[in-house]
Amino acid sequence: MKQEVTIRNIEDGKITAGCDKRACEGCKGSFFCRSTDSIFEILNKTEEELQVGDKVRVDMDSKKTVIATLISLALPLSLLIIGMITGYYLKLSEPMQFLFGAVGLFIGFLFGYLYFRYTKKSYLPEVEEKL
Repeated sequence: MKQEVTIRNIEDGKITAGCDKRACEGCKGSFFCRSTDSIFEILNKTEEELQVGDKVRVDMDSKKTVIATLISLALPLSLLIIGMITGYYLKLSEPMQFLFGAVGLFIGFLFGYLYFRYTKKSYLPEVEEKL
């Protein structure tokens, strides 16, 4: 996924960039997005010097996007279902089945949080070129 963004802030080696809502018009998720201005961190692996206000093209590998989505959403939901099914097969009451599902959901979100906390940089968009 390639996107043109504007550098918003450079502080302590961290670069934040943003794009306006018009850039997301073709996105299938734009219906759910309530943000009028998207701001996110990017990596500069190029040799180019960047300044606040510069326009750059960033690239996010589609494979990484799919993996991030699976870890963030599919894993917790899968563990919710697995927890509820486990409670059912253990012949527990419905509240206990729900509790098993909730614990599975919590474990899924906790795993995702910890995973991205330590691997965040590998999932950040990278500067491809300065425009």
